[in-house]
Order: sequence, then C-alpha cells, then structure tokens
Amino acid sequence: MKAALALVAAIAVGITGMGRLFAAEATPSALRPCVVLTGADSLVKSPGYVRVESEKEWASVWHHHKGVEETKEHDAFFNPLGLPGIDFDRYMVIAVFCGSGWNSAGVTVASLTEERERLLLRFQGKWYQTAGPDGGGRPACAYGFLVLPRTEKTVVLEENVQHLIGGPPVWKERASLAQGRPRSATRPTSTAESQAGAIECILSHILLIPGRYMRSAERQHSCAASRETRRAHKQSSAVAPGEGATACGSRAHR
Repeated sequence: MKAALALVAAIAVGITGMGRLFAAEATPSALRPCVVLTGADSLVKSPGYVRVESEKEWASVWHHHKGVEETKEHDAFFNPLGLPGIDFDRYMVIAVFCGSGWNSAGVTVASLTEERERLLLRFQGKWYQTAGPDGGGRPACAYGFLVLPRTEKTVVLEENVQHLIGGPPVWKERASLAQGRPRSATRPTSTAESQAGAIECILSHILLIPGRYMRSAERQHSCAASRETRRAHKQSSAVAPGEGATACGSRAHR
C-alpha cells in the first residue's frame, strides 16, 4: 500500500514538473539588445530591414549605409569606413533603415520578446518637435543597428506608427526576417541607387505615358489622333504588326 502511494505521489510530482516546464516554454521572455547603434545621418534613403549573419553581409550593409559603392572587398585591416567588429558566431545584427524623413534622432527598441517560434522586436522613431517660420523641420534619415544574440528563429519587426504625444502605441508589422534570408522585401538603397530609381521612374512616365500629364479631353484626343496616324501609316507602308506604335499605344508596365 505504501509503495502504491509513493508511486502515485511520484507521478503527481512528475506531472506538476512537466506542467511547469511547458508553461515556462509557452511564456514569452523579455530580452534586451546587446548593443544599439542609431542615428539620423544614414545615406540609405528608402525604408528597409536587413538580417545580417556574416561579416560579408555586414560589410555590404555598412557600405550602403555610408553611401559607398562596393567596388572591391572590404579592407578589414585599415577599415576606412569604421565598420564595427561583430562576433557572428555568437551574435547577429538587425538593421533598420527608416528612409528620408524629418525630425528624428534615430530609433529606439520598445521591446524584444522571445516566443516559441519567433523573436518579436518592436521599435519606434526618436521623434522631436521644432518651431519656426516654416516649422523649423530638420531632414533626417534615421537608422538603427541592433546587435542580438544569434538565433535560428524568425525575427519579426513591428513599428509604432502612432505619432500623437501621449497616445497609445499602434504596432504595424514591417518585416519578417527568417534565418538564411538576410534581406527583406524592401532592400536598402544607396544615394546613387535612389536617385537613379527616381530618374528612371520620371522618365518612364514622361516617355511611356505622356497622357498622364494631360487633361482628360486632351488625352482622349491625343490617343485618337495617334490611332488614326497608325492606321494611315499601316495602309500606306504596310508596316508589320507591332511596329510604329506610339507612346499612347505602348504598355507602361511590362
């Protein structure tokens, strides 16, 4: 009888211990970044989020941040760009680029929570107010390099998009960065890439769809005239199908 009671007691203790273990695993744990490098003078003009897990990736991201084209391998000995050293056997870097904006001193981490299948990182801008005849706004390209313990879990980034003083936070997911996929869908671009993209966008609108900048009646008249011109041209010179198409007949998106 005593042996049976002892066995029952042991089983109860075991079940209780397992319950506590599972509860501990299911409870998210709060963490803190090991190091945060932040500021408002990045040369990456477009928003982007990057998971960096190697020295090569780190050098590439740092080059973009400094606005320097990668013409050759990073010089680790002289380190002309001041690339911080990271032990990527133990740590990784989450790079946050906020893009061109105003009145920001960088980014701050609101919370870092480890859950069973992911690491949830919530951040927000270090915003401030200015005053003056024109508002006194100061241009900024805020960024943050967040050094975290290396993990195989997906890192989910959420930003507080609520900008009212004293208002409750409103979290919006910005990126989900899995291991082995260092770059998010939005790739950070250097100054030269950003300018080239803007010029290409403007030229494509001017050259491919000039009707966008016309009033509605003018656009319809222009396209109708273009169709008449193409019809007459085909009849007179027997141009092969597809040749001689004007901007109004071309596709803006390929």
